[in-house]
Amino acid sequence: MSQELKATGGQADGLNQAIQADGLNRAIQADSLNQADQAHNVSQKDQANQTGQAYNVSQTAQTSQTGQALDTVYGAYGQTGNALEVKGLVKNFPGCAALSGVDMAIPAGRIVGLLGPNASGKTTLLKSIAGLLQPTKGEISYSGGEGPGQGARKSISFCPDLLTFPGWMCVKDAFIFYSDMYPDYSQGRADELIKILALENDQDTRIRKLSKGMKERLVMALTYSRDTNLYLLDEPLDGIDPVGKTRVIDAILAMQPEGASALVSTHLVKDIERIFDNVYFLSKGKVVFSGECDAMREERGQTVEQAYLEVFIREGTI
Repeated sequence: MSQELKATGGQADGLNQAIQADGLNRAIQADSLNQADQAHNVSQKDQANQTGQAYNVSQTAQTSQTGQALDTVYGAYGQTGNALEVKGLVKNFPGCAALSGVDMAIPAGRIVGLLGPNASGKTTLLKSIAGLLQPTKGEISYSGGEGPGQGARKSISFCPDLLTFPGWMCVKDAFIFYSDMYPDYSQGRADELIKILALENDQDTRIRKLSKGMKERLVMALTYSRDTNLYLLDEPLDGIDPVGKTRVIDAILAMQPEGASALVSTHLVKDIERIFDNVYFLSKGKVVFSGECDAMREERGQTVEQAYLEVFIREGTI
């Protein structure tokens, strides 16, 4: 981060000393990779050096850490009406195929559910789209994006399932960090989200003292404080009480910019299905069902939860 993290009031001196002491500026960025779409200042060249990969995102032939040829294309496309397109996406880990040929299209202006049980590949898919993981092969295209590095971070706001800011930071410091990190950060949006998610009285609370539910609400506020094209939300309701879940859903509905899209992963289908326009069911790294929610209700006579149970009981994964 090119600017020092600003702290207000009595925490200012201690915060600045901590940053200056041993390069904590860089540690904050590293800690924030999962929920801040990785550090904005890490170049594609740095990523290649860090992962041992030599690749150019505009090329289809790339080399992985194991020396295997990669065939992954990131880029932009024309006016297709989709905010995101994924084609034939594969991600292999040693001894495990996390994603096995995923195809997906997220229309502009839609909220899309990515539904599946634990270990179905949802987080791997979201991190691949956000540029936090390098897929083994496949194609990911963003509307107006330029690639998995800066291009992805310009158009995507990623909400991870875990908040990884340093525990000594206060809630207000996290918003300062985001305001310094992202040009599309909006203080007006942040202020509105702080109200919706009931964070007004916790601005001076250190993150390590927050409950899991409060951390989830904080990371949601940070994610939607950015005015961007695509929001990726990884299990946003996990570990939140019923009142907190209502607040999170209200935040999504109230703060989704006009024309923007959201891809929301969850296994808590009943709690959130009412906000979805489309859904994808993911099982063992494969899309096993997709469709429009209204058509599902009208033509199949099923709620999203009923279709979910039918599909995954058949798949033998729940």
